[in-house]
Amino acid sequence: MKTITLFLFLTFQNLDSNQIIIPAEFSPNGDNMEDSFIIKASNVTNFNCEIFNRWGELIYKWSDINSGWDGKNKKGKICSNGTYYYLLSCIDKTGNPISKQGYVRLIK
Repeated sequence: MKTITLFLFLTFQNLDSNQIIIPAEFSPNGDNMEDSFIIKASNVTNFNCEIFNRWGELIYKWSDINSGWDGKNKKGKICSNGTYYYLLSCIDKTGNPISKQGYVRLIK
């Protein structure tokens, strides 16, 4: 039996003022790696994000910046693989509104 030693180096990124990081995809498959669509932002308030399917139906929404989408719809059922549309809105620290929109890919 061989012994393997792994070293893990973590780099923590400080978000600049009003920087928003939005992942392009996530995989809610239970492996604890990118299981949720989580938006990282600093110095924002009034956060709101909505997820829509390809037919424009609202699938999920949340308003807690520390939360995210776990790939389930409003009824708790896991959504199918595919591309979903998000609408994000918040207020920056100087009171200016921020709006972002785009696509996120769900891969099981």
